[in-house]
Amino acid sequence: MSGLPAGRDRWLAEWPQTGHAEAIVICLPEAGGLTNQFQPLQQHLGSNHHVLAVQLPGRQARRNEAPLGTITEVVAALLPILLKRLDRPFLILGQSMGALIGYELARALGHQHHRWPLAMVLASALPPADISASARAMAQDTDPRALLAGTGEDWDIADLDDDTLEVLLAPLRADAAMMTRYHHQTGPPLHCPLAIWHGADDHLIARPRPEQWQPYTDGPVSITTFSGGHTFATWQPGILADAVRRTLDQHRRPEPEGIHG
Repeated sequence: MSGLPAGRDRWLAEWPQTGHAEAIVICLPEAGGLTNQFQPLQQHLGSNHHVLAVQLPGRQARRNEAPLGTITEVVAALLPILLKRLDRPFLILGQSMGALIGYELARALGHQHHRWPLAMVLASALPPADISASARAMAQDTDPRALLAGTGEDWDIADLDDDTLEVLLAPLRADAAMMTRYHHQTGPPLHCPLAIWHGADDHLIARPRPEQWQPYTDGPVSITTFSGGHTFATWQPGILADAVRRTLDQHRRPEPEGIHG
C-alpha cells in the first residue's frame, strides 16, 4: 500500500485493498488528529474491511482550506459523500472529538436516511451532553504545552521549531473552537449498539459507566478498557483491529433468506 491516502474525495482518505471488503469502517480522528494514523489499522484489518478515514479541512492535504466552524457543517458535508459509498455494512469509529462527530453522523445517517451502522464505537470520549465545558477550557488555553497536553500525547515542544509547532496547533485550536460551539440537542436515540472504549491510564476522561451512555441509544451499551492512555487507539493498531472485528462479528445482521455472499 502507498504511504499516501488515495481517497476519491478530499473528505476521505483510504488505502485500497485487493478483493471485496465485507464491511466499511468509518474512522474519525481526535482534535488536531490526522488521517494517516488509521493506515496501520487498515493494514491490520486486511482486505475484508475497508477503512474510510475522514479528513477535515485545515490539515494535511487540506491545510490551505479554512476549517469549518461547527460539527453540523462537518456532518452536512460528509453525508452526501458517505451515502454514495455505504454499499455494505459499516461501523463508525470515533476517537475523542471524532467520537462526537461520529455520533452526530450516525444520528443523521440513521434518522434522516435510515442507514444505521452495525455499531458506533466511541473511544476516549465524553457523553455528548458533557462536551462543551471541557472543550471551552481547552480552546481558551493559549499555552502550547497545555494545548498539546490536552490531546493526551506526550509532546516535547522544546524539540519543535515554530513552524512545526504551528502546524500542530492550528488544527487543534480550530477543532477545540468547533467543539465549544457544540450543544447537544435531545432527540430520538440511536438505533444501534454503542461500544465505549477507554484507556486504563487516560487522565483526561474518567472511566465510563453504562448508565452515562444508555440515554443515547435504544440498543446495548458495552464498556471495554484497553491498556494505554487517551490516545490508546492510535498506538495499538493490531489490538484495535481485533476489537473492530469482534464488534462487527457481534453485531452483524443476518442476511435475508435467499441471499448469499
